[in-house]
Amino acid sequence: IKLLYKVTTKYAKKVVFQNSDDLNYFISQNIIPSYKAVLIKSSGVDTEFFKPQKPNKELLKELNIDRKKPVVLMIARVIKDKGVNEYIKAASILKDKANFLYVGDIDKGNKNTFLPNWENVKYLGFRKDIKDLISISDIVVLPSYREGVPRTLLEAASMGKALITTNSVGCKEVVIDNYNGFLVPIKDYISLSKKIEVLISNPLLREKFGKNSRELVIKEFDVKIVVDKYLKLYEEILSV
Repeated sequence: IKLLYKVTTKYAKKVVFQNSDDLNYFISQNIIPSYKAVLIKSSGVDTEFFKPQKPNKELLKELNIDRKKPVVLMIARVIKDKGVNEYIKAASILKDKANFLYVGDIDKGNKNTFLPNWENVKYLGFRKDIKDLISISDIVVLPSYREGVPRTLLEAASMGKALITTNSVGCKEVVIDNYNGFLVPIKDYISLSKKIEVLISNPLLREKFGKNSRELVIKEFDVKIVVDKYLKLYEEILSV
C-alpha cells in the first residue's frame, strides 16, 4: 500500500490530509515530501443545520426513554473497530444510571461485524433522523480504534454535546481532553465507563463541555472554513 501511495502521489502537487497523525506518518515513511502535505481538518460540518436544539419529544416518546436518566448515544457501523464491544461493556456497568442507544447499520460481509442482541443497549439500526437523535442525547460516545475525522462527533459537537472518544488517530482531532469531552485509551472499557459515569453524574460539566464543543466546531470545523481552505489551495496550485 505504501508503494501504491508513492506511485499515486508522485505527480500530485499537493496531498490533503484530514488529521495530523496521517500527515506525519506519510512524511516519516518518505511516502511524500513534507512540502506536498497539506492539513485541512475534516470535510467540515454545516453548523447552521447542526445547531443546538431542544430534545425531540416525539422521538423520546417513540423510543420510550425515561428522561430521569441521561441518554448516552453512539453512532457508527456495527463493527469491532468502532469500539462496539467497549461501548457494550461500559453500558453493562452503568445500565442503571443512563439510557444507552446505538445507531448504525450492520456491515454485512465484514468479519468484524457484530450482531446486535444487547441487553443494556437499545439498538436502533440504520436511521436518517440523526439530528433528532443527537438532540435527545446528553453524551455522545465513539470509542473507535481510528478514524479520519469522525463526522458523527463533529455533528454532535456542533449541536453542543459533551463527547467521549478514544485518544486515537482522527478522534482526538475533535475532542480536547477536559475541554469539550474526555479522551480514553483504545480498547479500555473501564476507562470509558468511568468517564461516562463522570458526565452522567455532573450535568453542569456536560453543559460546559457542550458549549465548548460548539465553539470549537465553529472555530475549526465549520464547512465554510473548510471550503475556503480548499479554494485557496486550488488557487495556489492553479497559479503556479
